[in-house]
Amino acid sequence: MLSLAKNGDNNARPDTFSFDAVINAFIHSKLKDAGRRAESVLERGLEFAEEDGGDMLEIKSFTSILGYYSQQTKVVDSPYRAQYILNRLTELFKNGNTQLSPHVSCFTNVMEAYAAQRHRDGGECSEELLRNMIKLQRKYNARHLEVNTGVMNCVLNSWAESLGNDQAGVKAEHILDLMEKSDTVNKFKMTPNHRTYNLVLKAVSKSSFPPNKAEKALDILHRGKKRYLNGKLNALPSEYTYSLVIHACAFSVNADPDMKMKAFEIANDVMTELIDDGTEPSPATYGWLFQVCGRLRIPEESIKDDIERIFSRCCDKGRFNEFVLQSLKQATSDTLFANLMTEVSQNNGDKKREADTKQIIQLSHLPKDWCHDSRAETKKKAPFKSKSRQRN
Repeated sequence: MLSLAKNGDNNARPDTFSFDAVINAFIHSKLKDAGRRAESVLERGLEFAEEDGGDMLEIKSFTSILGYYSQQTKVVDSPYRAQYILNRLTELFKNGNTQLSPHVSCFTNVMEAYAAQRHRDGGECSEELLRNMIKLQRKYNARHLEVNTGVMNCVLNSWAESLGNDQAGVKAEHILDLMEKSDTVNKFKMTPNHRTYNLVLKAVSKSSFPPNKAEKALDILHRGKKRYLNGKLNALPSEYTYSLVIHACAFSVNADPDMKMKAFEIANDVMTELIDDGTEPSPATYGWLFQVCGRLRIPEESIKDDIERIFSRCCDKGRFNEFVLQSLKQATSDTLFANLMTEVSQNNGDKKREADTKQIIQLSHLPKDWCHDSRAETKKKAPFKSKSRQRN
């Protein structure tokens, strides 16, 4: 069509729909270089408009490619390609192509591309995109741009997914502070929601800084609960939110011994708080609580009673799965594990020495009513009272 048009056949001149159709054909194909091919078509469309009198492409040609790159986990350079497309779009808009006024999704798709790649600098790059977005709105009157909760959550997601960035937790908490203050400032519609708190907790749990991240995570959980009590959230934090706090405790491995013990107590009490709020923890939450015991390497005599209590409830509520069993093995000595599994060993006629019990016992050996989904969820919930020291 381009060749015919250049040779004078006006009936063959491609229009904006023609270019957009080819772009969409590529991004919906399974070709490894689908993004690059779509970009090539975009560039040819822009060249045709600028040099041969064709119509300027519509914004959907740009957003289609940006949306494609936002979902690519295997295309290593997808954040850079998305950033390039966004830069092309914004430059064209600033140069007078007002029909190419960027939408919020143009920026958030680039942020999501950084998150999908777990890019170490993804949080910083997303914050820069946020600043550019605000500048474009204020200086160039980009009418489709508005900083809202969804945009801020995309920035937080980039921090939460950034691999190896020790500042992710601190940066995410700073963003949460700004979002909570927007209630009073009322400058932007960016008040935090449940996803906001979950993303901040995720960022905190994956960061090695600050060292007291278990306490930080607990504070963030309680900030979310406080907003609910103040009528600013429509529900209490979910079990997933609680499990993220326990996850943060499990990764407090760089803390000093006293802080590790504090992290264990926090995880223990958070589990109690979850149950007191009326939620029976899932196998994943039990598994992470055992992970706290195993990862922090606290002397077993200090937490033995708690492990036995958690184990007893996990059995009673039928919450064992493979993750829970492996986490329990990691959390216990050979002797304690053998004692916990006395019933299992007796039922299987196994009288081998304690050191072999962890290798021998598999999920299939456990009683059926210990295992997840093997019994009704309506069984009356047993009390769960922590034996750990009470926090002020």
